[in-house]
Amino acid sequence: SLYDLYNSTDGWNWIWQDYYGALEWNFSNDSVNPCSPIWQGLDCTYNNITNEYSIIGISLSFYNLVGTIPDSLNEFTNLGTLDLSENTLHGTIPESMYNLSYLTTLKLNNNMLNGTLSESFYLLRSLELIDIDQNELAGSLPESMYSIPTIQKIALSFNNFKGSISSS
Repeated sequence: SLYDLYNSTDGWNWIWQDYYGALEWNFSNDSVNPCSPIWQGLDCTYNNITNEYSIIGISLSFYNLVGTIPDSLNEFTNLGTLDLSENTLHGTIPESMYNLSYLTTLKLNNNMLNGTLSESFYLLRSLELIDIDQNELAGSLPESMYSIPTIQKIALSFNNFKGSISSS
């Protein structure tokens, strides 16, 4: 899934950050663990019972990602934070992303994403922050967005949404 993200967003042209000693992404060896030592933009946790690392955050804001968000992001089943803001992403938000049930923070702002938001938004039951402003998203806001019990902030400005905002 990391390889898909790297390839679909022109990873060979990313602008790497000084990330407290974290490494640039390297797929030259199949046995490399991106969590040990940590790769830039990733947040990992270690499970002592299964003796496995899990990626719980992907934060690649201002990395010069150009391309589309891959469907395979839903394979990060423990993902709590997804921040792909301030890049040049286009295309739609993949339907598969709505299966990230542990996602608390979704930041896709300042890209060129288009299309509409899915009624499957209600599947993001843990979501606290949605920041999708400054894209090219259109259509009406899904009613299911208002039924997420944990939501604290929704940023939608500078898109092409139509219709009214629910009083809820």
